[in-house]
Amino acid sequence: MVPKADGGWCPCGDFRQLNNATDNDRYPIPHIQDFSDHLASAKVFCKVDLVRRYHQVPVHPLDITKTVKITPFGLFQFLRMPFGLKEAAQTFKFLIDSVLRGLPFLFVYLDDILVASSSVPKHLEHLSLLFNRLSEHGLVMNPSNSQFGLSSTEFLGHLVSPQGVVPLPAKVRAVVTFPHPASVKSLQEFLGMVNFYNRFIPRAAHLTYPLYDALRGKKGNQAVVWTQDMLRVFDEAKMTLADAALLAHSTPGAPVALTTDSSDFAIGGVCEQWVGGA
Repeated sequence: MVPKADGGWCPCGDFRQLNNATDNDRYPIPHIQDFSDHLASAKVFCKVDLVRRYHQVPVHPLDITKTVKITPFGLFQFLRMPFGLKEAAQTFKFLIDSVLRGLPFLFVYLDDILVASSSVPKHLEHLSLLFNRLSEHGLVMNPSNSQFGLSSTEFLGHLVSPQGVVPLPAKVRAVVTFPHPASVKSLQEFLGMVNFYNRFIPRAAHLTYPLYDALRGKKGNQAVVWTQDMLRVFDEAKMTLADAALLAHSTPGAPVALTTDSSDFAIGGVCEQWVGGA
């Protein structure tokens, strides 16, 4: 049993042997930043959370015995897909995509569903379509973790509004207050946090290159030897993210300009639009 953030418990298991014998599933999981690609003209938002997403997927009758677990209370088998199975995320994504296919006003990332509408009447219409689809296929939502009729919302680490998206202030504070990493593992953690928001940081790959270069050939708890250049880059990455500008939603039909550049160790690009002559 694994403790959850809300104080509950999540049953799971050690399926390493089963996972080693499981074929790879190539069904794609969306990039976490893809959700902002289709939010032009959206003014009303909703977040829908599903209850125990994996447990809403039945295990095939012939495969139930493969999930058996030994406990102090006897042998137990999962009738619903447990956490810990290889390709569980791909299986659930295939299911939810099949259920919600043809509804362009929403974006699904695993069990998080974002509904974006241009008006309140449209929002009610969109919610009705969503709820009907979920009901038809027996999927259950979690009302306590869902929010409706919002003018802005937090989604996948971003603050979403009609104007665009910005990093969540709490996430930015976590980066800005991150202490100088003493170990390779700690530096990797910092770079992971920065890289999550790299599209908000101009020339992010070029900027953080000295920090990545310092990780070459090193592992785990090895000490990090800091140079003046690394200290400068560390602080500059923090300040640049703290000053991150809002990224506007794309406007359908507006002229698009793509500017790209590259160096010996980095590539980058900026996609811009002319809207209203600006």
